Amino acid sequence: MSNALDLTTSELALGIADNSLDPVETLGVFLDRIDAREPHWHAWAHIDRDGALNQAKVMAAEASRGELRGPLHGVPVGIKDVFHAEGMPTLANSQTMDAQATYPDSGVVAALRRAGAIILGKCETVEFAGMGVPPASRNPWNPAHTGGGSSSGSGVAVGARMVPATIGTQTGGSNLRPASYNGVAGFKPSYGALSRDGLLPVSWSLDHPGLIARSAEDLDLIFRAIAQQPGSSPSAPKRIGILRDFFFETSEAGTVDVVETALGKLDVSGLETKTVSLPALFKAHQAIHHLIMSTEMAVYHAPRLHQNGDLMSPRHKLLVEAFSLVPASYYLQALRA
Repeated sequence: MSNALDLTTSELALGIADNSLDPVETLGVFLDRIDAREPHWHAWAHIDRDGALNQAKVMAAEASRGELRGPLHGVPVGIKDVFHAEGMPTLANSQTMDAQATYPDSGVVAALRRAGAIILGKCETVEFAGMGVPPASRNPWNPAHTGGGSSSGSGVAVGARMVPATIGTQTGGSNLRPASYNGVAGFKPSYGALSRDGLLPVSWSLDHPGLIARSAEDLDLIFRAIAQQPGSSPSAPKRIGILRDFFFETSEAGTVDVVETALGKLDVSGLETKTVSLPALFKAHQAIHHLIMSTEMAVYHAPRLHQNGDLMSPRHKLLVEAFSLVPASYYLQALRA
């Protein structure tokens, strides 16, 4: 069973479905990996060991009878610690949160359970998934490097093979960045495709739940299992636009080489790629995005600032105070841009 660590989400799901893998034994392999690696990589805010084992036992009995709940039956999954999950605390890497409080499942967690996933625990995050204090998570490929953020633990946990898949969030680059930094695959679905119910927001206008796993095939499997609007498979592949005038000019040569190699693989696979350019005014939208995100973050956290601001990190507190001063007219103009 030690080879379970080398299997993708898709392979694990298939093995459990055909009874060549046992959910309890599979979970045990990942728990052993966590016990060995978590002291070094710090990917987890909370591990629901007993709850996960109980889930796995039920899943094993169901699988033996051919009763699969869904395409993720018996597969362990980690959740970024800004989503509520029943029986687990939501701390968001902030001392302002009540460690004793519990909440009903968020929409994404409920969808994962319906698909048969085992909720293994909560993954570390930058404070409130924003621009505050980062967690202690380290990059498993090089502990001197960051695991990225804000979905730090979600990326590290998959990169270190402590779990086959995780849920993150993205308001700017918070899901794709940790996936890339940790050498795994990330996907930010379209706005509204995944439920945001029960998610502590950074920006209600811009937040996206995201997926991190070992392969693109895994991401497709998970997305179709939990999406509110999964869509249909196109009969012909769509064209892929390549933006060479957006971030390419500020990237290091090694990064550009990796991207070019990936683009070459797309061409070989038969997908059509085309270089496209964004309108000159598009770069101004970076500033607009930041204003919307930061203003909504400040509005959401203003009550928390007044109630127990002394427990906020100095950086997060400063951001809430500063962006609470943004005139409403500026914010409304940004929304209409």
